[in-house]
Amino acid sequence: MKSVFIDGSSGTTGLRLKNRLEKRTDIKLINIDEKYRKDINYRKEAINK
Repeated sequence: MKSVFIDGSSGTTGLRLKNRLEKRTDIKLINIDEKYRKDINYRKEAINK
């Protein structure tokens, strides 16, 4: 199974991507808590997963 992190998932394009990928069973979405979405360290960690 592939893991995917959408950096910028709260924007229009990111939300559309997230909505489409959530329906797939072969992809695991990596999410970070909304309060940390602008924290560069949390984003880097999610991207590296």
